[in-house]
Amino acid sequence: MIPANSIKQHTTLRDSNGNYRIYFVYEEGNGFNFECWDCRDGSSNCSRKVGEANLSQQEAIQTYEDHLKSWESN
Repeated sequence: MIPANSIKQHTTLRDSNGNYRIYFVYEEGNGFNFECWDCRDGSSNCSRKVGEANLSQQEAIQTYEDHLKSWESN
């Protein structure tokens, strides 16, 4: 799921229900993409929750950090 060319990645700890998220930024073509995948009940079968494409590297990393902070504050 996480591309080999990712420049940032993080898998959150599982919460009490076994839910966790996977965040990553990777380069594709002339831009960078951010994706967040939602994994429920401890399953490795995850679904894409958020994705943004064709960002600058700085924008992609900022989006990554903003989403990660939001998850951690919940």
